Order: sequence, then C-alpha cells, then structure tokens
Amino acid sequence: MAGRQAPPDSGRAACPSSSVGGQRAPDGARAALPAASAAAVAAFTGHLVGERGLAANSVHAYRRDLEDVARFLHARGHTLPEGVTADAVVAYLVALRQRGCAASTVARRIASLRAFQRFQDEESGSPPAGHPITDALAALPRPRSPERLPRVLSRQQVAALLAAVVGEGPRGLRDRAALELLYASGLRVSELTAMRIGDLDLRRRMARTRGKGGRERVVLYGRSAADALSAYLAHGRPALAARWAADRGGVRAGHHGRQDAASERVWLNARGRPLTRQGAWLILKGVARRAGLAARAVSPHVLRHSFASHLLAGGADLRVVQELLGHADIGTTEIYTHVTADRLMGVYRRSHPRATLLRRVALRRWTATPRAASGPPAGGGGR
Repeated sequence: MAGRQAPPDSGRAACPSSSVGGQRAPDGARAALPAASAAAVAAFTGHLVGERGLAANSVHAYRRDLEDVARFLHARGHTLPEGVTADAVVAYLVALRQRGCAASTVARRIASLRAFQRFQDEESGSPPAGHPITDALAALPRPRSPERLPRVLSRQQVAALLAAVVGEGPRGLRDRAALELLYASGLRVSELTAMRIGDLDLRRRMARTRGKGGRERVVLYGRSAADALSAYLAHGRPALAARWAADRGGVRAGHHGRQDAASERVWLNARGRPLTRQGAWLILKGVARRAGLAARAVSPHVLRHSFASHLLAGGADLRVVQELLGHADIGTTEIYTHVTADRLMGVYRRSHPRATLLRRVALRRWTATPRAASGPPAGGGGR
C-alpha cells in the first residue's frame, strides 16, 4: 500500500462523503469526529510519518480514508478503533458500493483498514494472525478495477501544447520551462513543485528529485528544456521573487518562513511564493485550452505518461524507463508497453496495404496445421 498509494483525489468525484441512511451527511457531520476516533487516526498517521516515513500525499490519503470510516462508525454510535468489527466492516463496504464508489476506491479503503488494524495489533501486542478483525480483513477479496491504459498525447499534440505558451514575461518564461521539464523528464507534479535550486545541474542537464516514499532519483532533460529553464532562472524567476517584497513591503514578522521557502524553490507563483500543485494544474489547463486540446484530457500525469510511452516507442529499454520514472516495481512501468504495442499495430493496420489480408491468411493457415510449431508461420501477421 505504501508505495502504490493512489493520488489523494482518486475516486472522490465518484464517491461522496459518508452518508446516513443513504443521504449525504451535512458539512458539520463531516467536519466533526469523536475525540476517540480523532486520537486513533492521529496516532496512526503519526506512525506512518515517524516510523514508516511515508510521503505527505500517502499519509493524507490514509487519513482521509480512516476519517471516512470513523464518520460511518459515528453514525452507528461507535468510534475507532473499538467499532471496527467484522460486521461493521462488511456494512461499510456495502455502503461504499451504495454511494457509487469505484472499485479502486473500495480497494484502497480496505488496504487502509488493514494497515490501521495491523498498527492496532502492534500497539496492543496482539499476534499478527489470529485476531478476528485482522483475519476478517485479510480474507476480504480485493475488488478488481478494469484495466485502463494511461492516456497519452501524440508527439504532435505535445508540440502544439508547448507552442501554446504565450508571452516572454516572467510567467510566460516560467510556464514554458515548467511544461518543457515535465515532458522532458517525466516528473510528477509534486516532484516539480518541490524542486529546489540546489537540485538542478544545469551544465549536465540533470536534476535530483525525491519521489514517493522519499526515494531519491536523478532525472534528465534535453536541450529544449535546458534552454527554457535557463531563460526562466535568468529573467523570469528573479522578477517573480521580487514581487514578494513589493507586495509585502519587505519581509515582515510572521513571513520569514514563507520567504525562506520561496528563496529555495525553483518554481514561484505570480506573487513570488512557492508554486503549488494546484497552481501547476491551472497553468497546464490554460495552455491546453489555447492549444485546442480538451482541458480534461491533459494533466501533469498525462505528460508523464507521454514521456514514458514516447521513450518506449523510440526504442528505450524498459528498465531504463523504470529508473527514469522512479517506479519501485517494473510491473508499474510495463503498462506503457501495451500502449506502445497497440499504437504500433494500429499504424501497421492503417498503413500497410495488405496488413489485414496477410493477417487473415496467416491465422487460417496456423489454425489449420498441427500446433507443433512455436508460433505463426513466416510471412503472416503475428503480433
């Protein structure tokens, strides 16, 4: 669960907050948690940060999942952790389905409950197996989500997107450099916005970043991104940084921390403060609209997907792409091979005048002969 946590917003639109009697709970009910439940959630998230060293986004996702469970239990007159019984877990999962939650959201809530119960077992000194709730959670089947291929942009669409950045002012220089770097290096948006000046090696076109679980890696970028980044650092960023002092009348008491953070961060917003993930999203959405692309079809992660699939289509080794993306498991990277293979087959079928005919003939011959051979005969259209 720790390294594969879904983004904090995953499934939120399709899975409203806890409801009572099938109705969505009012805002006040969502905001308030019983003291016992709040203390249990705080103890668990403290364990995730202090002992397991999880990234802030993963901790936030665990916290949100458990707070949703706590509100469900509160509506039934129970609190965490005592209210987590086998019957309560089943009732909660049924409620998730009734609320229209996606299978991926249900699977994540199960994983959060399992992690929470393991923590409770460790705190109480219970054995890892034999506890009725632990065993009940372990026996729950993991809901299967339909496999979805990542959305990617074509090279032409990426070129149109980058060309749609307008203006040579500080914000235009920043937007061009940020989008060039996202596509050139496959960074996550959180990795981009957390980047500090000391993480950049402009001479060798490399950058150091810390990804999920605090894992550090080095990413590379090409000449176009390097030129855009140099222009931003030389002319755009100093102008944005100067706006903090202009807006605030100089550094005042209470603002030293934010000023210090801005002095180290590469990416600043229009007010000279560190750019947030939401700010980066808004920048990309605006550029996408100017490029004539559907805003909902473009996101920082779509640029990351495009980076990976374009590398593989160009002949890159899968292990190299895994390292560049910072995936702990190569199985996560393998999904991009399906994208590439499907696209190659599509181009072949559209472009070769005898592609369909040759494939049909080869398959008829192959199915009509004994299966001693290891594959389709030569000259056919085997994939």
